[in-house]
Parts: sequence; structure tokens; C-alpha cells
Amino acid sequence: MVCQDCALTILQAVAGILCFTLPGTMILSLVGGREVARWPLALLLSASFLISSLALAGIQAISTTLLPPVAVSTIAFVIAGGCLAYLVLRGRSSLLWAAWRKSNRWERLTLGTVALVGLAWLLVLQMSPYPSQLSVDMGDPPVYFHAAARLVQGQGWKADYFVGDYPGGQITYLGLNPLPVLVTSFFFGLFGINWHSLYVYDMLAAGLLAHLLGRFITSTGRFDGRPGPALWAVVAAILLMPAPSLMFGLGTHTIPGMLGFATVAAFWGRAPRLSRPALLVLVAAIVYLLGMRPESAVLGAILATVLAVWWLFARMKGKTARAAALVGIGATLLCVWWQLPAIWRVQPAALRGLAVRYVRFDRNTRSFTSLYGAEVCGEINQLLCQVNFGGADKRAVGGNPRAMEDIQAHPLAFADYLVDVLTNWTSVDFLASITVPERGTIAPEGQSATAQDETSDAEGGTTGLEGESTISQAVATVPHGGTTVPRGRVHDWPGGPPYLAFRIIVVLLLICCMTPRYRPVVVAAALYLLTLPLLNLATSVRHVAVVSLVVAACAAREVTAAIPESFAVVLSKGKVIVAPLIVAALVLLAASDLRALMKVRSNPFNCSYVNILQDTKRLTARNSLIASSYPQLITCMTGRPGVGGTWLMENLEGIIKKFAPDVILVDNARGDPKNYTLLKRRGGQIPGYTVLADNSAQHYAIFRRDTQPSPEKTEARPARAPGG
Repeated sequence: MVCQDCALTILQAVAGILCFTLPGTMILSLVGGREVARWPLALLLSASFLISSLALAGIQAISTTLLPPVAVSTIAFVIAGGCLAYLVLRGRSSLLWAAWRKSNRWERLTLGTVALVGLAWLLVLQMSPYPSQLSVDMGDPPVYFHAAARLVQGQGWKADYFVGDYPGGQITYLGLNPLPVLVTSFFFGLFGINWHSLYVYDMLAAGLLAHLLGRFITSTGRFDGRPGPALWAVVAAILLMPAPSLMFGLGTHTIPGMLGFATVAAFWGRAPRLSRPALLVLVAAIVYLLGMRPESAVLGAILATVLAVWWLFARMKGKTARAAALVGIGATLLCVWWQLPAIWRVQPAALRGLAVRYVRFDRNTRSFTSLYGAEVCGEINQLLCQVNFGGADKRAVGGNPRAMEDIQAHPLAFADYLVDVLTNWTSVDFLASITVPERGTIAPEGQSATAQDETSDAEGGTTGLEGESTISQAVATVPHGGTTVPRGRVHDWPGGPPYLAFRIIVVLLLICCMTPRYRPVVVAAALYLLTLPLLNLATSVRHVAVVSLVVAACAAREVTAAIPESFAVVLSKGKVIVAPLIVAALVLLAASDLRALMKVRSNPFNCSYVNILQDTKRLTARNSLIASSYPQLITCMTGRPGVGGTWLMENLEGIIKKFAPDVILVDNARGDPKNYTLLKRRGGQIPGYTVLADNSAQHYAIFRRDTQPSPEKTEARPARAPGG
């Protein structure tokens, strides 16, 4: 079975390489074949990937909306067959083949190394039993997976579960940023519904990203220099550095956004004037960013604005026109600031969960503070569960209704608060995403490593991944000396790690600005880092990583441009000594990364739902409405409609009253709060429900409603859609 899964995953990767590059090269060939033929292979592959992704996502959006599932699958096969036929019949006359012939042995060796590392990622992927890495705070993949599965089954975007942790019971950004769902549904159309498809696309993007960044760093001039041994060494280092290796190998949905931003940086700085194909790639990359993830959409909007203004100023002739434009921009900003409260009151509902809504001005301390303390997300989720299940007042999670008035009245205090957040959260996460991440126990979101170890040991459960690197930064603390300081204000220790990380970011951004062509990209990255804490309540590594690797690459490129070909010279002069040392170091890194990745994927905490899912499928009917603390995963992997939320036991009475679930699953598998422990403290029984299974060793219990017939007699009963 494992061998079959490996073969299927590799086959999906091969199909992805064809289907997500060839359509883009065809389009680019039509727009400007002669110029595109002169592009480096890394640029062509990345641009083709973005354009192909948008094209296939558009086809999937139309076909899954208008056509039956059989037609959707047929279209996917036609596209894949067309790409294969094009490769066979016209491959040697295609742009892709021309770029391959133009590349030298170092670029081909680099692509071979990327393919080898990608193969390792795909094989290690089989160790995860389901699409959710709890230990690195990857709780959203089941949502993407299930949405794509329902699309190809002809069931539309409406979810068949209700999660009390979110307003309205749904994750709203799926519809606003649908690209991950649509590209996954394309794989489903070809290979059937299998959760590995969810990560194949991200891993392909990771390989292209490493290749593009390596080419970008080691090339000078107009990015057309012939690649040498430095390209292979730099790309291998990017692939095998602990933080990127874990991000790439875990298949986080941040990676495609990173590729979109890297493509914009490479094309914008390549030539003073943009040609038609280059302009097409820039527009496609920004649209791609807008459709991928909420954080990449913010970056895309900022990029579009900054690049448009920069281009406008470059086109203006004379100081008078530029001065008039500056006055107009300044007047617009002043009007927005003056009308800030009014603008805020008419914002769309989708924007009312922004982090800036949950701050207030404390008149006693004369500073801004969070409404809910350090564990903002956990407390808001708890309140949302009370609103959704217990009938609590919605205003309890409405944030500060006078947030904009407070900011308008105390701008300096708010700027001070923003600096604190930047230096304490964003800077540490930024640095962790491009270096060796903080070592320590991997813990679930909102729970410290120490707390997890203590509770797990006390209750006989499993602990996290001891002593390994983690990209999640899920531990909501920042180490300082021998103590642990909660995430919050750190102004009183300017020598601490956050300030060091902040200084490093500033230095990197200043280095990037040395070449004028890259300055608008750097400005966009800086504005993104400045804006992120205002938008997201829980800024983490995967959010800042959208720009971090690209900023680091831009800075590295400036350094290599200042000492051209130095690395290549060192390699060529010292083939006998230097090259073997570099290869040995990379091999050791690869072994360490592979071990870390295997331990993350096989971590008992990440496999904690295996037996729970098996018992749930065995003991319940297909149309049973199941209440649990993780309905996204339960519904995703069992096909049963689900309701619930993280704070299950606290809101169980309201859930029963509102939804009357057929089955209730209570477990400790997701971490805090420990619902199974709370159940046992209440006597281990649920009124009106009978125990179907009670596994005290693995801390879960399954209950069935007393009035519900046995599963064999209810298979044909129509499913009830969860609702309010």
C-alpha cells in the first residue's frame, strides 16, 4: 500500500510538472516568443508555473461550477493529454526545450538536485496519516483538502461542517483566495481524491522557488549570466537550510506565495522597460498572490500599489508633475486619516477580524494593549464558540468599536505599540524563516512546550518532538537569557533577541536598496512587514516567510555583485579541497533535515487521530452528524458531517441543544483544551448519549445519541446539513 501511495504521489508530481509549465510556455510563446526564448530557464519555469496555475484554476472554477463531476475529470484528462501530446510532437521546437538546450551542465545539475530533494519530500510525505501537522500549527490543510474534494464531487463551495471557532462557522478566506483549492481539485480530477495531492503542488513550487532564488543570487547584470558551480551550491544550500527545508518538506501553502513574490522581484529588476511578456508575468504574479492566501493577497495588493506608483513617477517628466503627484498622494492619505473611523464603520464583514480591531488605548499606562492578553487567538476562539453555541452576545468578540478613534487620537502611542509587535513577533519569525529555527519541543498552537510535556506526562499521553527545529514558532514565548518572556511588550530589554532580529531585518532591507531597480520591491516588503501585525492576530513564521527568503536573496545578490564570481573562483581554484568540503557539509545537512522531517511527520502528536478516525468510521453511519473538537479533520477524513469547535466540552450543552448531533467525539488529541480530561472530571458520561468507545490510554471517547438506530439501519437516511 505504501509503495502504491509513493508511486501515485510521484506520478502526480510528474503530471504537475507538465500541466503547470507547458500551458504557460505556450501562452508566453504567443505573446512574445523571441524575447522569452532569451530568458534564463529559472525565469521561464517560474513564469510558466504561475501563468499555468491561473489558467488551470480558471478552467477548474468554471467546470466545477457548471459541469457534472464526470465532465470535470474528463477536462482534466484532456488537459494532461494535450500537454503530453505537445511535449511529444512539438517538444523540440518549444520554448522550454530551447531554454533547456541553452542551459549548461551546472544548471542541469542544479535542476537534478532540486528533483532529487523533491523526491525525498514526496517519499517522506507518506509518513503522515492525514493532512494536518498539529505539532507545527498546520490546522488548515484539511479545510483545503475537503473543499477541493467537494468541488470535484459536484457539491460546490458550501462546507458540510460547522466550526464554532470562526464567525459563521466557516473559514471565509477559502472563497476569497481559492487557488489552493482549485489546483488541488485539478489533481483530484486526474488521480482521484487523495490527500497527498494537497502538498504535491506546494512542493513543486518550492523546487522552482529554490532554483529561481539561486539563479537570482548568483547572476549579475540583467540576470542573464551563465550559471556556474556557485548556482548549484547556493540552490542546494537553500533547499537544505533547516528552516526552508522544513517549510518546503511540509508543504505549507505559504510557498507558492513566496514564488509569486520572487518572480515579481526577478522580473521587475531585470530591465528598465517592461516588455509585453514581462508585463504579462508581473500581472499574473500579482493576481496569483491575490488568489493564493490571505497574507499573500495583502502582499499582492501592496505590490500592485507600490509598483504602479513607482512606474508612474518614472514616466513623469519634470519636477512639477512629480511634485503634483506627491501632493495628490499626501492629500489622499490625509483624507483617509481624517475619515478613518467612518471608513472603518463601512468596511466589509470579511475584514472585521483584523488584528487592529482587538487593541485599545489604556489611559492608565498611556499605551495600546491587546484586549485579550497574550493568547489572543485562543481567547477569541473561546468567545466565538460561546457566541455560536451558547447564544452569547456577538459584541463579545466584536473587538474595540472605537479602535480607530483611539488610533486617531493617540498616533504616537499606537506607533510605539506597532514597534513592539514588530520587534517581538515579526522580527523573530522573519529571522527564524531564513535561518535555523528556534530549537525546542514542537507544541500545538497556543500551548507552550513545557505545558505540553507536563500535561502529556501527567496523563500518560504522547509528547511533542523533542529537541528538533520547528518552523511554527507555535510556542508563544520568546527566550531571553534563562527565562521565558510571554509575547507582549519588550521595550525594557533592548538587547534581547527581538531587537537583534529587528536590526538584522533593517540591515538586509538597506542592503537590498543598493540597486535602484529593486527598491520598489524592498519598499513593498517593508510595508508588508509593517502592515502584517495590524491584520493578523497570530503572526508566525509562515506569514512573514512570504517575503523573508526573497529579501535575503536580494541582499545576498547585492553582496555577490560587489564581489563578482568570487564564490565560483574559490570553487574552481580549490576543487580538490573546497568542493569536497562543501559537498560533505550539504550531505550532512541533508541527513539532518531528512531526520527532522521524518520525525515531524511521524511525531505521535501528528498521528494522534489515527485510531480515533478508524473507530469513528467503524462505529458511525455515513450520515451521522458528529460533534468534535476538530470537525474540519473528522469530516475531511470520514465523510461524516460535523459540528463543534476547540472548546467542545465547555459548549457541549449548547451544541446538543442547537444541533442534536448523532455522535459526540471527545478527545485530547489536539492539545489544549483537554476535552477528554474535562469529560472524566464530569463523570465520563453525557446525558442522553451512550458510550460506544472509551479509550483511556489514548484519551478519547465516542458517544451515540440514545434515540439513534444502529449504523447498519441508518446508512440510507439522508444526511442533515449542520446549520444554525
